[in-house]
Amino acid sequence: PPQSKEDSDSFWDSIRDETAAEVFLHKMLSAKNVEGDDSSSHAFWQLDYSKQLERLVELGSIRDIADEYSLGSDRSRFLARYGDYLLEGLELDHLVPDPQGPIRGSDLSDRLQKHYRISPTDRFRLEQLAYGTDAFGTEAAQRARELYKAWNTYKAGRAHYEEK
Repeated sequence: PPQSKEDSDSFWDSIRDETAAEVFLHKMLSAKNVEGDDSSSHAFWQLDYSKQLERLVELGSIRDIADEYSLGSDRSRFLARYGDYLLEGLELDHLVPDPQGPIRGSDLSDRLQKHYRISPTDRFRLEQLAYGTDAFGTEAAQRARELYKAWNTYKAGRAHYEEK
């Protein structure tokens, strides 16, 4: 791990995009071959070159949350922008409306009550659901989810087109 912010910035700058990551990987491979490093047993060195490069580029893309020296505001902005992608499929506790549930609306903070328009008399239960899935089974929610995925696919394709 980097011992200073300067070391950290130097590392993250060296994998900020595919070209920089490729130069960095070449340097790592050259140093490994010259020094006869014992770290060759690490799983990263067992991957083929293209996979190693792909992993470095992927690591560079999450700098805002992986860099020890990132500001909290940078992490929050990153999670607000990409959190849905990172959390999708993870099982998380959700409050599910349930007229017989043990959790009352008044048990929640004022901020949550105002934000989600929860009445103090509403009732809920906790249930583990995969994030970003429609676990309630309504057709409207399922259609909304499919529309959301189609929109993201369109936007990703458009961004890819514009990069070229």
